[in-house]
Amino acid sequence: MVAGVIAILAFVPYIISILRKKTKPVLATWIVFFVLNWFTVISIMNMNEQTALFVPWGFAIGASLTLGLAFVYAESYKLSDMFSKMDIICLVIASMGVTTMIITGDGTIALYSSLFAFIVGATPTVIHCLKKPEEEDALAWILFGLTAILNLMHVPNWESFDTAIYPIVNALIDVPIALIMLRAKLKGIA
Repeated sequence: MVAGVIAILAFVPYIISILRKKTKPVLATWIVFFVLNWFTVISIMNMNEQTALFVPWGFAIGASLTLGLAFVYAESYKLSDMFSKMDIICLVIASMGVTTMIITGDGTIALYSSLFAFIVGATPTVIHCLKKPEEEDALAWILFGLTAILNLMHVPNWESFDTAIYPIVNALIDVPIALIMLRAKLKGIA
């Protein structure tokens, strides 16, 4: 529960930073996060797991706001300006993961293909943080990284790889970004 609250609160400084035109979210990443977070909400609703909806709803709404603001505050609406070649490659690969998830309908395949899509979708943001950390919000990413660590600490069953894989993948994405941004913040860049 604590990790969920921190994760949702992490969107607050991120969104404020976008509104102040300091943060420039990578469209490719937030398109993937938007799609996959809403798939998660729909999947949990279909399973009638209403108690598990707090965090997914928060992530889906946060990703929706971030994606919307990324489009509103885009410096250019030319496709070539909005997406780098790497962004397009990552979007295509992530789309294959999402398509596999939809076509198979198999829960396990859906889990692994969506996690694969999350990793690929996050790649442009990792690169962006390395190249232009001043265009990302350090506090938000540090909070996302903290959330990932807390989720790892609360994995209910480490013997079940299917149970542990989501927090592991989440940590593999958010903790490195948090460390990159923390380093940039300490150097006075971010």
